[in-house]
Amino acid sequence: MSLAIRQVGDGVPVVFLHGFMGDGGDFEDVVSALGDGFRCVLVDLPGHGASPLGGGVWGVERMGRAVEDGLEGVGEAHLVGYSMGGRIALWSATRGRRRWRSVTLVSASPGISEEKARRERVELDRRRGAAIREGGLEAFLRGWYEMEIFAGLRERPGFEATLARRAGGDPEVVAGLIESMSPGLQEDLWPALGEIGVPTLWVAGEEDEKYVEISRRAAARCPDGVWEVIPGAGHSVHLERPGLLGRQLRGFLRG
Repeated sequence: MSLAIRQVGDGVPVVFLHGFMGDGGDFEDVVSALGDGFRCVLVDLPGHGASPLGGGVWGVERMGRAVEDGLEGVGEAHLVGYSMGGRIALWSATRGRRRWRSVTLVSASPGISEEKARRERVELDRRRGAAIREGGLEAFLRGWYEMEIFAGLRERPGFEATLARRAGGDPEVVAGLIESMSPGLQEDLWPALGEIGVPTLWVAGEEDEKYVEISRRAAARCPDGVWEVIPGAGHSVHLERPGLLGRQLRGFLRG
């Protein structure tokens, strides 16, 4: 399928994969902070932004293959993924067909290992899908962004505009994706971290304690893993502290 992709700048390619309900434009401020010397490839994932969602069930593997197919014309590149996009990036780095120069995972998890926890997460995401269908997308989003991990994002000046933009999505598409992309359904990639043969940067916001610990543990399992914590940020590091993230990313990619 055809993905909506926008490229900014010239130089070494860096591919950016956004999170759930986002789009490639979420990384614009990070790209500005990254500076010259990079060709930034901003991808709208299937069912997000200007990229249509094909028929059937979309899980992490299918998303990953769609991204790899859509980047056929892009040379050897660095890969950056946030949250859901980070899960897709990690799948591509460990199970995909494409060779990356490096991988950066922002507020991302390798998956859920314990079977009971996996079942519980699948059920939670099914309830979320039902809530979207029954109560509408705007009401769901208000509750979604009340989660503590989004406290910093709620304080951001552009939050209401972001909320309004995402509330304009197709409720059935969003409901289907929250169910099919559930972390409880994806492969547990913790055992595969040792197979990543390129430098790997794990990033979390200091106020997102859960993902600070996940990223610390994950980086320690990667052969060439680096762990960084961004001060003054929660889960949405790329929106809350884009300048810091961009400069951190620049140092990693240049190094």
